[in-house]
Amino acid sequence: MGGRKMKLPVAGMLGVMLSMSAAAVAQEALTGTYNGNFEVHTNVGPRKIGVTMVISSVEDGKIKGTGTYQQGSCRGDYPLEGVVKGDTIRIGSTAKGGPSGDCGFGFRGTIEGNRLVGNMGKYEVEFRK
Repeated sequence: MGGRKMKLPVAGMLGVMLSMSAAAVAQEALTGTYNGNFEVHTNVGPRKIGVTMVISSVEDGKIKGTGTYQQGSCRGDYPLEGVVKGDTIRIGSTAKGGPSGDCGFGFRGTIEGNRLVGNMGKYEVEFRK
């Protein structure tokens, strides 16, 4: 019986270490460049706005990166910070940007393989790696 009690804690520790390692690998896999677009309705009809999100680091569930609107009144780059928990991601700009300096960049959604699916404000968007 004594030997058996020793194996259970070791097996438990091994399981914790493997799950921590799997979480670290999953977070590492999140880094990269994601491209997408969303459609806005203007007085001249629908218009697609291209967006890019570069996730440069993920550590302990904290995300850092850069977001870019490729055109439109908010075009430009935005420094981003956010969090990831399980398959849920929330990320937003840490400073206002755009030509007038009054725009933000934010995304809330889920991680689905190499896709991030969710919303930028009221607009649905799907980013692909």
